[in-house]
Amino acid sequence: MNRALFLLVVLIPAACFAYGPRTDRFGVFSKGEEFLKPLSESASLWHLQDEDTISYDDGYGYWYSVAGSEWGVRFTAELPCTVRGVLVMSFGFGADCSLFVRNDSTGLPGPIVLDTFYQGGSYPLWDRIDLPNPYYEMNSFWITGRYPKPPYILADSINQGHRSYYSFDGQGWLPYSAGDLMIRAIVAYGETLVHDISITNLSDLPTGVRVDTQYVFKVIYRNLGSSLDSFVGQVIVQDSKGFIELDTLTDTISVIPRQSGVYNVTWTPDKYGETYSVTATSHLSGDMNPENDTFLATTYSYMDGEIYYDDFSCELWLNVDRDDNDKFGVKFALPGAPSYISGARLFVDDTLRFDNLALCPDSGGLPDTLNPYVTALNIVAGERPSWIWVDFDTSLTLVDADTVWLVVRWPDSKSGPYIGSDRDYPIDGNSWAYSDSTGWKKWTQTDFMMRIVSIALTGAQEAEEIRPSSLGNVRAFPNPFSTKTRLTLVQNLAGEDPGGENISVVIYDLSGRSVKRFSNAEMAELLSPGGAVWNGTDDKKASLPSGLYFLVLRTSKHSIAAKITLLR
Repeated sequence: MNRALFLLVVLIPAACFAYGPRTDRFGVFSKGEEFLKPLSESASLWHLQDEDTISYDDGYGYWYSVAGSEWGVRFTAELPCTVRGVLVMSFGFGADCSLFVRNDSTGLPGPIVLDTFYQGGSYPLWDRIDLPNPYYEMNSFWITGRYPKPPYILADSINQGHRSYYSFDGQGWLPYSAGDLMIRAIVAYGETLVHDISITNLSDLPTGVRVDTQYVFKVIYRNLGSSLDSFVGQVIVQDSKGFIELDTLTDTISVIPRQSGVYNVTWTPDKYGETYSVTATSHLSGDMNPENDTFLATTYSYMDGEIYYDDFSCELWLNVDRDDNDKFGVKFALPGAPSYISGARLFVDDTLRFDNLALCPDSGGLPDTLNPYVTALNIVAGERPSWIWVDFDTSLTLVDADTVWLVVRWPDSKSGPYIGSDRDYPIDGNSWAYSDSTGWKKWTQTDFMMRIVSIALTGAQEAEEIRPSSLGNVRAFPNPFSTKTRLTLVQNLAGEDPGGENISVVIYDLSGRSVKRFSNAEMAELLSPGGAVWNGTDDKKASLPSGLYFLVLRTSKHSIAAKITLLR
């Protein structure tokens, strides 16, 4: 009998298929749409006495696919089963084919839990592929395959189960409606789940983590199998761009059946404003249920001194679609006075510009937008979604108050950017909205994702609440520096006595601790045209570590600050 399928090209927008009707059968199989009952006939080449087959095709090959895609079938077991192997009918002998067992993800193929290769194209016989490890399943699972050219996966003529799908890239899946793909699952019922180590949780990992702070969190695991097993645990921490910041393996861990345990992981985040994914995995040879081997958590990094009222998670994007001088504002309680406000950030889902972002004093419980400490214009994100960071290093220095406002003004258009907000309870109640029509109104539905970074300068004696018009600034060159930097005053402080007791120059570290207080001679050098040299030492002439430092100059009339970065 001529086994060749005749080829007819059919133009289909979503994918290309070729087909040929057949009058001979590939074999006689019992078929059930949802579940195949145990076979009563004698075992065939692929049926052992303790095995059964789940199938949805009718055994007649009618269509075959053009190569280059991935094809899959979703299987549902009525009882917990062990998936032992796969039956595939393909046409045309060719190179190795890739075969995958995947989790079910809301009715579509999910992550790969097992994979193997096989030499396809045994038509008119079925290819049997035994899995390298048995896979235990209690609900639905997928078997998918990638086929070169040739062989070609076959399908019957009528789609009865709506369980066959295809994908061009293994990620986006579309229903295959021409028929049922001829892929079948070989399973066994009533077997004991012998080997199964599950990662059940990550505890003591905060939703938000502070940069350069060490965290110790716990990985919780459990032996769900019936035998004493030993496994290796792995934790990977990745940033939003896929860079691996931590990849650690445990020593071999032994655990008896039905018992849980924990191991600790130490991690110090080093990137500000990052979304980190933390993945814990158990590696057990012969694990029969890979679906529960991995636990994924997400955490977000923030800066020391950052003040925020959201919970790092955006549940609602907010936009203003009118032109009424609209503003959003958040009121912040400062940890101490005086405080240095080094910057601000807001979470957006757009690359359109805001008109401005202003740091404002409080006036009677509302922001004083007419007299801002500092204003940044044309605020915009480089990508979406992302945090916009606004640096206040040289514009604003000291705030001698216990409250400050961050106010963003929407552009005069109806297509402004979107700001993220957190609507998880409790709502902190520090978010406000403004328009010329209504004035300032407290926003109680969500917390705006707007933040400031504040450093309370401990040990400070006095400070003036200043406006930009009164500011001079100190310039450090080079900055960053490694051995020494020259500090010069850009704007003269008229009327001040360089040797007077009313002048102080103090350098603070990032925690707000005073590390260096200038002597009268050093202050005189700083106020001179040539400036003063600082070699990165403290009051005891000991070398300071790498990091961010703040120089604060105070007089009876002025307060000035500068940020200096020391790199050893």
